[in-house]
Amino acid sequence: MQLHDLPWPALAGELDRGTPVILPFGSLEQHGPHLPLDTDTVCVQAIADRAAEQAGAISMPALSYGAPSRPRSGGGPVFPMGAEIPLGVYFDVVRGITTNLLDRGVRNLLVMTWHTENGAVIYDAVREAISAARAEDAKIVNLDSPGSLVRPETAKQAYVDGPVPGHFEHAGLIETSVMLALDPTAVHEHHDVVSSLPTLGYDVLPQPVGAVAASGSFTSPKNATAEIGQLLLDDIVPGLAGVLDREFGSRRTIARP
Repeated sequence: MQLHDLPWPALAGELDRGTPVILPFGSLEQHGPHLPLDTDTVCVQAIADRAAEQAGAISMPALSYGAPSRPRSGGGPVFPMGAEIPLGVYFDVVRGITTNLLDRGVRNLLVMTWHTENGAVIYDAVREAISAARAEDAKIVNLDSPGSLVRPETAKQAYVDGPVPGHFEHAGLIETSVMLALDPTAVHEHHDVVSSLPTLGYDVLPQPVGAVAASGSFTSPKNATAEIGQLLLDDIVPGLAGVLDREFGSRRTIARP
């Protein structure tokens, strides 16, 4: 189920039965010369919607504005038109949304992000929200890396360029493949994109010229395919549905068929 499709009486009934709610967080951030700025939002929304369908949960519209991009995870502020929310404001926004949901009937909530920089802020914000909200029996699951749901055997098959180098995958094989599986019309020519890892193992302010790839791609998207993307989604989506069942299944008033 998707939240925007439900009239309020139907929504109230679902919440009374303990139906889990998925709150996804994305971003508007450069993803190389071949992927749209809303890549993080497209990916996290599609995964939330599909997992909600499998698990009988409710997916909310993703918050498409995220925490500021950092150089070694998203390229930083040297690229044009990154629509970002300052960290303090973002913390208040996430805490406010979460507190409101808990105060108004949500008891089983899963929050998730595809945008690396959102992760730490979301955790602290929802931790404060569940302490402040008038919902003593609420439970929140925080998934800050959907890629953690990819099984090792699938990773070996999908990562045709070898192991992902730490957290430096950005606009490379993985994200390009997932976008090809989700919306191939949104992916521009990617076979000739020049990529390179960040040159420093730390941040310098102001950001030095050449600290990150000029293209914005940290790893090569050359070998990305829709088939690889679907292989990853075939682990991530049912994996997330499994998390919903495992963490919230016994908390439902009426068990899902």
